Amino acid sequence: MHFFAFNIKSYAHATVHLTNEEDLAYRRILDICYDTEAPLDPDPKVISRRVRCELTSVQNVLGEYFILTDTGWVHPRVQKELDSTYAKSEKAKESALLSVKARQDRANAQRTLNERSTNVELPITHDPVPMTQKEKTKKSQQAAPVVFPFELDTQEFKQAWEEYMTYRRQSKFKTLKSASIHAKFQEMAEWGHDQAVEALKASISNGWQGIFQPTGKPTPHAATTSSKYDHAF
Repeated sequence: MHFFAFNIKSYAHATVHLTNEEDLAYRRILDICYDTEAPLDPDPKVISRRVRCELTSVQNVLGEYFILTDTGWVHPRVQKELDSTYAKSEKAKESALLSVKARQDRANAQRTLNERSTNVELPITHDPVPMTQKEKTKKSQQAAPVVFPFELDTQEFKQAWEEYMTYRRQSKFKTLKSASIHAKFQEMAEWGHDQAVEALKASISNGWQGIFQPTGKPTPHAATTSSKYDHAF
């Protein structure tokens, strides 16, 4: 041991009767006991030489404070302190081992979990778009193509129609269904090509949502309905 507790008051009370030589011998013998953590040599002469004190003083100290055993001289209080220190050291060692084992167990558990996660077969995809959105986009792209009636199948009408559709998207109007477009085309074909083109341009310039025959402006009720409900288209 490199350190031991020393109770000055207790020591002074127990050694008040010792001579200076005996007190010196006792202190030096105690240092040897704590330093070696082993019984002293059974021969007092050997001890006397080690502590550099008179043999008589050493013999008096040994006889009063120590016990001679088969392995040598031992001090009850010193032995008690050593046993207590050993017990604390062993407990600390066990605690450290348990702590190390707990960390190893957690590391092994995490490693096992990672291996299981790695072994799980994941879907192979290079498309970051969620499946629902992907399906919607695909469905939108696969929508039925616009079929223009014979009367309206001209570059002029197609351009006017594209401008009208762009205007609707920018205005965030409701998306037209294919059936609605087809029905409106049939109606516009009856108006004639030129009036159909004029009707598209009028809807854009007037900010209407629907398309109205240019032979007469829509009534206020019709205009209000067309801006609120898509079926006025």
